[in-house]
Amino acid sequence: MESLAEDGEQRREVLNGPTTSLGFAEVHKNRNDSAPSCSIYYELHGNPEATQKILFITGFCTTCAAWDHQIEYFAKLGDYQLCVFDNRCCGKTRCTYVNLSTRLFAEDARDLLDHLGWHDSIHLVGLSMGGMIAQELALLDPKRFLSLTLAVTHAGGPMGISPISGWPHLLSYAKARSKDGKLKALLNLNFSKKFVGEHFQPTYDWHAARYWGPHLLSVVGHTLAVMRHYVSTKRLEVLREAHYPVLILTGTEDRNSHMLARFLRADFQVLEGGHMINIERYQEFNELLHTHFVEHFTDDDTLVDPPQQTMAGKKTGVEPEASTASVDSSDGSEAVTVEAVAVEGHCTGDDGIYDFTRVEIFAALPRS
Repeated sequence: MESLAEDGEQRREVLNGPTTSLGFAEVHKNRNDSAPSCSIYYELHGNPEATQKILFITGFCTTCAAWDHQIEYFAKLGDYQLCVFDNRCCGKTRCTYVNLSTRLFAEDARDLLDHLGWHDSIHLVGLSMGGMIAQELALLDPKRFLSLTLAVTHAGGPMGISPISGWPHLLSYAKARSKDGKLKALLNLNFSKKFVGEHFQPTYDWHAARYWGPHLLSVVGHTLAVMRHYVSTKRLEVLREAHYPVLILTGTEDRNSHMLARFLRADFQVLEGGHMINIERYQEFNELLHTHFVEHFTDDDTLVDPPQQTMAGKKTGVEPEASTASVDSSDGSEAVTVEAVAVEGHCTGDDGIYDFTRVEIFAALPRS
């Protein structure tokens, strides 16, 4: 069992909960590829007897501590047991292998579920790169899941336009030599200017208590995984027609989820904020997740109802139809036109020639 001595005081309070257990799971054993096995660090919180499980997958170079607000909320309800974990080359999951991909991360997560004995009735939640991993995991083993939630993420390819407004903050993080400098760069990268301006010190302290300082191999490996990520339109159709409902969440300053939501015909919520909406808008984020879980469970009476929502977010219609939308970065430095076209028949797509009844083709073009 992992010692808690290296965790900050706030983390120790989370980890010392009465229903918390910690452990390591050996994943990717006896596989016929070059990726080595490794020991995934994980935490279980909530009711171990609960029939419904929640798997939270975190993002780029981020440890499972990023889900602490969700742990505190869902662990108290009694209806769920939840699992958070550190991806390869992150936090307490030690790894020196850098040839990473979201598919490999998804295979690791599947092996973790096998280790836990979680074979069905799972709500799958992924944020940022974790949302990319969740897409791959949902395609890899769909029968396990009751629902899928994708937050501030994209499918890669033409649906994965990285907003250049965040690049200066990422560069500042890479150049910073002190923990203080890196933390300040991360706050500017992950949260809205308004939020950082109004809540700088408590947000800084919250992250300082959880900061692990990713090493170069982690950054390189996770960057490769994000750059390689691509779920084709044909594979997205599989997600769109899956038996489980899909919820997509994003922030007003993080736009990539819009095209993904339209293509998947998913429930779509936009919360005021930046990239890490599970922290910046954690109350609304938690309530939306809870409502999504309850609405799509077969026996709602057995679950605690979520609180009445009084959120600043908005629900948007995402019924696919031919459309053209303009997408700008928050500082106006990027301007593109995104086209979504619904057609019928057959076409040559990224996976070859295939028939379809309704598919959307997206293009991102510089605006003249």
